[in-house]
Amino acid sequence: MNFEGFATMVDAMDGLPVCLPEAMKDRKAQLDLPAGEQTVDGEDALSLARTRYAVGDGSDIARMGHQQRVMSAIIQRAKSTEVLARPDRLYGFLDAVTSSLTVDPDLDSIPALASLAQTAVGVDDDQITFMVMPWQAAPEDPNRVVPADEAAEVFSRIRIDAPMDGSDPTRSADEDAAEESTEDTAAEAAETDADEAPGDSPVTVINGSTIDGKAAQVQQRAEDWGFTVADTSTAASARQTTEIGHDGSARAEATAQQLADRLDADAVVHEDVRSGVTLMLGLDIEDVLPAEDTAAEVPGTDAGEADDPAHDSGSTSGATVGTAGTTVDSVDLCA
Repeated sequence: MNFEGFATMVDAMDGLPVCLPEAMKDRKAQLDLPAGEQTVDGEDALSLARTRYAVGDGSDIARMGHQQRVMSAIIQRAKSTEVLARPDRLYGFLDAVTSSLTVDPDLDSIPALASLAQTAVGVDDDQITFMVMPWQAAPEDPNRVVPADEAAEVFSRIRIDAPMDGSDPTRSADEDAAEESTEDTAAEAAETDADEAPGDSPVTVINGSTIDGKAAQVQQRAEDWGFTVADTSTAASARQTTEIGHDGSARAEATAQQLADRLDADAVVHEDVRSGVTLMLGLDIEDVLPAEDTAAEVPGTDAGEADDPAHDSGSTSGATVGTAGTTVDSVDLCA
């Protein structure tokens, strides 16, 4: 989709409601928006999607995650009754889409897309997946990235129209239900283990997520869970996945595993971790960090006694990029 088509698509919906945690300015992207709730027109929505220097570390990879949040907002706006119940907005939106995108022959007309749009209303937000191609630093140039080995699996699933979550589209609903029941039992057992007092090995949190303030937010969460955070720092470059490393000692391994039980991440021995436990935050941190309202109680305290974790003004609700496909379940950029 070209720039003009993107702006026209937003204007056809009478703008895009967004909520910015703080003012955003980027001269190169012609972006100048105040903080708070507002409805932006097509030109400002385009600037919001294009900005690089107003988000993260200013890299293209950080911008991709922000662009996906903007696209999530567009999808939810297009699915809303404010658009679907207004033929003028719906057909204006679809006209912009058909004029700016190359689609299958069966979908190259407004009536066909209108029918598809009505069907899409029934698709849950957590079934909509945004992705960034799995990448890794180029061996010959650390300032460039190249496809990771996992990229082949992603493109293979796209070709066969298979879900990005790794599930088998040929499985029956009963098989999925049986597996979910097993997973729920395992999750309950893990939660019980996590409620035990955390190990006392010190944890170092390193922010490789490109989200400003994320290390401090995770530090607060970890301390609320009972872990001891010795230090926080910022990684030299963005990291794609969140990882928990430990020095191999029994003490550090126990702490790392308990921290892993809190997060959707693996605890592994890292040779570069000389002492204790290191929590490296990746671009997928919003997926692996549990929601605050579902976090387990701090050991030894009542739920009402634990302080609320500090909220990072630069964070977002449920919208990140990842290697296996991540869902975007909120358009509220103020979250």
